[in-house]
Amino acid sequence: MSFDFVDISKVVIPEDYLYVKHKRNTCESIRITGVMMPLVLKKEQERYILIDGYERFQCAKELGWRQIPAIVTEDSPADVLRLALNYVRGRICGIDVLISTWQMMQVYNAEIMKTVLGKSWDTLNKYKNTAEHIINLGLSKEEIAQLREACISIRKLIACAYNSHDSNEFMTCALGKAKPRLKKVTAEMVKKAIQLERDPELRMAVDLAEMLGAENVAKIAEMVDVIKKTLCSRVERYKKCMLIEDYKLLRKLCGEN
Repeated sequence: MSFDFVDISKVVIPEDYLYVKHKRNTCESIRITGVMMPLVLKKEQERYILIDGYERFQCAKELGWRQIPAIVTEDSPADVLRLALNYVRGRICGIDVLISTWQMMQVYNAEIMKTVLGKSWDTLNKYKNTAEHIINLGLSKEEIAQLREACISIRKLIACAYNSHDSNEFMTCALGKAKPRLKKVTAEMVKKAIQLERDPELRMAVDLAEMLGAENVAKIAEMVDVIKKTLCSRVERYKKCMLIEDYKLLRKLCGEN
C-alpha cells in the first residue's frame, strides 16, 4: 500500500462498481474545506481502477481537481478501510478530524467506524453533528484555513459550534485571543481530575457544559436556583398532597434533614 496524489484522468471506474447513493452535500463540504478522505485505487499498468470513493471522485471532477489523494493498494477491502480510517485518525487539527469523520460516516457502517477508530458511537455522532453545524454556518475557505493554521482542538470546536448562530460568532469563539489563566496544580486538583476520569456521569456533565457554552449553563443554573428556592420555601405546604417518599426527597433536595 502507498499514499499518493494521482492524476484524476487516469482513474477508471469498473463496470461492476457498486455505486453509493448520495446522502449529504459532500461536494459542498469538500469545496469549502478542501478535505477529502483518500480514494482507494488499484494500479493496472498506466491506469488506476477505483475500489472505493466514487462520490468523492465525482466531486473532485466537478470541482476541477487535476489530482486526487488516493491509497494505491492490492490488499483486501477490510485492510484498505482500516488504513484509510487510520490515515484520517492521524490528522492533528480538529477541523480535519471532524470533516473527515463526517465524510466517512456517509459511506461506512457505524460499527466498523467504532471498531477501527476506537471511538464510541456517542463520540462519533458528536463529531458528525458538529461537522454539520460548521458546514451549515457557511464558513469560507479562508476561515477554514485559519482554523487549520491555529489548529483548534476538537473540544473547542464542538463548544463553539453549538454556541454560535453564524460564522462570525463561531470564528470569534474558536479563535478567541484571550489567553487562559494558568492555574497552579495542587494535590486537590489531581484528586478531582482522577474522580472525573473515573465517573462517566461527571465526564458527561463536563461535555454537556462545554457543548452548551458558559452563558447558557449560567442561565440554566440560575433558573434551577430560582425553582429550588421557590419549592423549598413552600415545602411544608406540599406535605399533605405528596407521597411520603416524594416529600422526603424534596426535603433532601432542599438540604433539610
